[in-house]
Amino acid sequence: MITIRALALATALVLGGSHVARADAGAGVDAGDGDAGAIDAGADSGETPPYGIAESSTAGNYGCSTSSAGSPTCGFAGAALALAALLLTRRRSRRAGLASLLVVAAVGSAPAAHAAEAALDAPAPLPPSAPRSVAVSYNPLTLQLSRVSANLEITLGSHHVFEASPFYAYTRTNSDSNNVFSGVGGELGYRYYFGDGGMRGLYVGPSVLLGFYAAQAATGQSTTFQNFGGAVDVGYQAIVADRLVLGLGTGVQYTVPTLTFLPQELPASVYAVRGLRPRLLFAVGVAF
Repeated sequence: MITIRALALATALVLGGSHVARADAGAGVDAGDGDAGAIDAGADSGETPPYGIAESSTAGNYGCSTSSAGSPTCGFAGAALALAALLLTRRRSRRAGLASLLVVAAVGSAPAAHAAEAALDAPAPLPPSAPRSVAVSYNPLTLQLSRVSANLEITLGSHHVFEASPFYAYTRTNSDSNNVFSGVGGELGYRYYFGDGGMRGLYVGPSVLLGFYAAQAATGQSTTFQNFGGAVDVGYQAIVADRLVLGLGTGVQYTVPTLTFLPQELPASVYAVRGLRPRLLFAVGVAF
């Protein structure tokens, strides 16, 4: 004869272990149960379900409910039944009932333990980079052009940056001519940065150039002229250790002087002779 303890224990194990297949229970009922399929078809077509009994949201789950995360609550119900059976049985069989109760409780609480373990193992999100609105940098590569230049960048929006680069130039040709070209000028430009947090990441942008120079010949004769043009640059810039600016880029520029000179050697030709020339950019500075 089946004892009360055995019957209650079997019921508790069924309820406590039902969550193992609960993820596919709804699909299994819909696919394999003819009555459930008829109910679904009737609901989809707008027909009244048989006997007015609509499909339950816990169909195929043995009447047990699930939380929003899918963790079962029927395991706790099974544990309660097992506990009741344990109290109703004789003292001799309580040891076996206690073991069954522990098994049911462990099965019912397994999803919660897995969820807690996953939460502890999940890596903490990295804090977002602090946005920087102003950067001041120096380009040492302009010394190859006998020019000293500084860069000022001001953030206009999330990816939009205004750039200004004043400079001073002084260069002398070889002893065969001894021409001297000197002056001041600047660049005004726009850069679009593809990174987040201001002036970070890959960038591209145009700029306009304007310079005011004096040309002095070996004979002492001198004249003034202007040089204007445009440029397009592409590069990459990073802000390291929260404030250190490091950038590298390249581009092309085309400049035209307002006076026509005889051909000059580099770097005097950059200021005195029109033409299309490459650019190499390197920035070291600080961001605020």
